[in-house]
Amino acid sequence: MGGGMPTGGMSAGGMEIVSALSNQLSVTWKQVSGITAVDGTVFEANQTGTTVYTENENLLVDDFSQLVFTCADGTELMVNIYVPVCADGSELLPLMLFMPDATGEGNDPVLTLTESKGAVIFVSEESQQEHPCIVLAPQYVSANSSNPEYTIELLQAIMEAYPVDQNGVYLSGQSSGTIRAIKMMIDHPDLFAAAMLVAGQADAAYEDRLAELSGQSIWMLCSAGDQRAYPGMTAIQEAVSAAGTQVIQGEWSARLPIEEQNRLSSEMISDDCSFYWTVFDAGTVMREDTPVSAVTEHMNT
Repeated sequence: MGGGMPTGGMSAGGMEIVSALSNQLSVTWKQVSGITAVDGTVFEANQTGTTVYTENENLLVDDFSQLVFTCADGTELMVNIYVPVCADGSELLPLMLFMPDATGEGNDPVLTLTESKGAVIFVSEESQQEHPCIVLAPQYVSANSSNPEYTIELLQAIMEAYPVDQNGVYLSGQSSGTIRAIKMMIDHPDLFAAAMLVAGQADAAYEDRLAELSGQSIWMLCSAGDQRAYPGMTAIQEAVSAAGTQVIQGEWSARLPIEEQNRLSSEMISDDCSFYWTVFDAGTVMREDTPVSAVTEHMNT
């Protein structure tokens, strides 16, 4: 089910293929205490670190190709893209754009794919069989490159270079990725068919524009114990509701079986509503042996 790359036109679009650094993993270990063998021989502790390098195989991650996209002003974005094998140009495909959180930022182009399942979940065999689509996951090296308008420029170039259904562009973001996603939806209200926003909120610079999300197709998810995202998404709900958009909200434990959560989600859906919000009970988004804190409530969502 692996992805592919178009054979022509990429250099003209300001994109070039790069190598994936995450496939080169290193492990450093030290012997910190003496070890006694069964015959009584003692191997004394050795504080000198030993580093082992290995080539690894990341299932699903390896189905992505890595690019560097050069924006009009010279700013470079690292990009991960998955193109299903069925993308032969004979039909247009939806595109899912995943906006990573801050822990996915850095010089490793694959970090966006390995620090969470936000992008790779859409390329699983089950997902692609039900909803074949192109998946785009940018990687931000600096605060400057994470400017949402650079991602819009990247998206427009991808939509020209690949067989993308212009009416089937979807958006997903988590944490700081949600902050950027909200800005993109406010500034480009007709670009995205729908969005899934996870554990995030609006930036203070545009929180007075939240009503502009009214009428868009959005599903928000967060924990009631998330001290920033829960109030932030409450503000979104209040703003769009005041603007006349119905918001259907459901709340349950994130520890419920996935089948039960799917059932509860399905029961929320209404032909008259396009804006939904799932709130997970506080303390349920992490495992029972994980300490409950503002950080774990946020990161585990």
